Amino acid sequence: MINQLSGRLLLVIVTSLLSLLLAACGQSGADSSGGSETQSPPAPTVSRNSNTEMSKMEMPAKPSPAAGKDLPNPSTANQVMVENFSFQPGTLTVKAGTTVTWVNHDDEPHTVNENNKTFKSGTLDTDAKFSYKFTSPGTYSYFCSLHPRMTGQIIVK
Repeated sequence: MINQLSGRLLLVIVTSLLSLLLAACGQSGADSSGGSETQSPPAPTVSRNSNTEMSKMEMPAKPSPAAGKDLPNPSTANQVMVENFSFQPGTLTVKAGTTVTWVNHDDEPHTVNENNKTFKSGTLDTDAKFSYKFTSPGTYSYFCSLHPRMTGQIIVK
């Protein structure tokens, strides 16, 4: 997230500097004409709200925590992503004998701890994974011990 903000800030700074450079180049030619009747075209102006142009740029969207929270995604079958301080999907239904893998995509560490201590991941740093094989049917509720508001559920049939 910090890298995205840094990249955007850098883009705004570079764009502003280029605009100022173009404006300065356009004005210097008009002053050096020495009385000539020909005038150079007006220098480009910088809009006060130059960020509106950037807002029109298409950037890949990161799904919100609520988007598709409980819907299965074939490309991430049997995986739970840790993103934006949430488990995605929030509820995952699998068959007995299935191994589920949690992947931390946040810049902050997280854990995966089952409420009844059936499994406990330990601390997962960025891009770290934890897997657990569910052999018995039931509902397994879990949370992040570092951020207890982060909860999820695995339903095993």
